[in-house]
Amino acid sequence: MANASPRLKMKPNVAYARVGDFLLMAHPETAPTDEEWDRAVEAIREAADSGARALIVHTLGGGPNAAQRKKVAAMWEARGAMIDIAVTTPSAMVRGVITALNWFLSRPVRAFATLRESMEEVGASPSQQPELIVAMEQLKDQVR
Repeated sequence: MANASPRLKMKPNVAYARVGDFLLMAHPETAPTDEEWDRAVEAIREAADSGARALIVHTLGGGPNAAQRKKVAAMWEARGAMIDIAVTTPSAMVRGVITALNWFLSRPVRAFATLRESMEEVGASPSQQPELIVAMEQLKDQVR
């Protein structure tokens, strides 16, 4: 009898979901693969094209690499406009990197220590915030 080894299911390096007027995205400590990022960029484009007000991101430090950032920048350029983007991260270093990246963007991405700050920045009303919090927790669980 052959010894069957169990297959480990790897958690994704990016998870996202549309919740009302917002696209939510979560990253663990690691960067997404090129395939994962291509799908994420398409989800961002579709959300923006269908009227999403903003992208709210939570990261533990992972995010797109330089080549992947070029892909999303090209998507925004092709669209002609960005939607609001707010990033939540516990990492002061990541928040600093985002501030530096803003020198190259037509519309600044804002970085915050808490999800509540990110939601307020992009105009999520107090009545929308509980649903966004629950959805973001679910996304974070998918990538941890």
